[in-house]
Amino acid sequence: AVPIKAIAHISQINAFSKGPAEPLILNALIAWESGKIDDAGLLVSLKSVEAFLARKVLSGDELSPLRSEFMNILGGIRKSDKLMSSFPESLQRELRKSMPSDSDIIKAFAEPRDFYTKSDQDRVAAILRGIEQGMSGEAAHPMPFGNGMNEFNVDHILPQQCRKGLNEKWIESFKKW
Repeated sequence: AVPIKAIAHISQINAFSKGPAEPLILNALIAWESGKIDDAGLLVSLKSVEAFLARKVLSGDELSPLRSEFMNILGGIRKSDKLMSSFPESLQRELRKSMPSDSDIIKAFAEPRDFYTKSDQDRVAAILRGIEQGMSGEAAHPMPFGNGMNEFNVDHILPQQCRKGLNEKWIESFKKW
């Protein structure tokens, strides 16, 4: 059975990309199913794709044409790793070639922009869940995005109303993430 954590990463990847990342997911699952990578390798692969997509969204990069970009990444992996035995490392290397840098993300946040449109809510939720997982680890709750008591919202992660010093600390932590 596919590890529960892998399913959580696949769900996050889907929230970011709505389908274009499927070739990367399928190749990771095929390598895992065929025994070329273990559970840890599968999780590293999926987490790398999730991080790549999160960084693309946070930097303001367009996610289109993402499928062709991912197919090029797979082509690079296949050239360097014909046996797929080092799929996680090859995937990470290929993703880094077009992954936005920390400075790209921080620069993107210097300019105000609207992250909260209806069409972006799945991506915002994926980012908030990623922060929650990073902060809470195994105890993280996969809450949906919204305004209800049992849903994530921006104040849950980045309070808009609090003491000035604390708010600045939250903003600095958010930039680092």
